[in-house]
Amino acid sequence: MLGLNEKIERSLLKIFLSVLGLILLLGAVGYFGSSAFRAWQVRRLLAEANTLINEGDYKHASLDAQHVLELSPENADATRVIARSAESAGLRRAIEFWRRVTELSKNAEGDLSAWAHCAVRFGDADSASKALDAMPAPTKETADYHALRGDVALIRHDLVGYEKELLEAKRRDPQDKKYNLALATLHVAANDCDPRSWRARIARSV
Repeated sequence: MLGLNEKIERSLLKIFLSVLGLILLLGAVGYFGSSAFRAWQVRRLLAEANTLINEGDYKHASLDAQHVLELSPENADATRVIARSAESAGLRRAIEFWRRVTELSKNAEGDLSAWAHCAVRFGDADSASKALDAMPAPTKETADYHALRGDVALIRHDLVGYEKELLEAKRRDPQDKKYNLALATLHVAANDCDPRSWRARIARSV
C-alpha cells in the first residue's frame, strides 16, 4: 500500500513539474515574442518616420515618432525625428528636443551640431554655447565650430568676438567664401555705426 502511495505521489509530482515547466515555457515565449514584436514595431515606425521626413511630411513623421516613444521612451532616433519636425515647423521648443536628443545619444557629434545650429537659429545664445562646449576636441578645431561661436557672439551683440571667430573660421577654411562675405558685411555695418570704438577694442584684445 505504501509503495502504491509513493508511486501516486511521484506521478503527481511529475505532472505538477511538467505543467509548471509548460507554464514557464509559454511565459518565456510570450515575453520574448512580445519583445521581438515591439522591436519590429519600433523599426517599422522609425523607417516610416524617416521616409516622411525626407518627403517633408513632418506632421505625420512626428506622429510616428511619438508612437515609437510610447514603446521605447528613451529612443534617440524618435526624439531626433520630433526635433527635426519641430525645427522645420519653426517651433522654438525644437531647441529643447535637440538637447534631449544629445542626452539620449550620449553627446553624438552630429546631434550637438544640430542643437547648436537650432539654438542659433532661434537666437538662444546660452543653449548654443552649451552645445558647443560639449563638442569633442577635434571638432573645436573646425571652421564650422568657430563660425557657430561667431554666431553666438553676434546674438550677444559682441562684434569683437564675432569678427575674431569669423577670422579664425576663415583661417581654417580659406576656400569657403561665406566667411569673406560675412566679414565684409560686418565691416560695412560697423562703418555705419562708429568703427573707431570697436576697432580699437579689437586692437587691444589681440
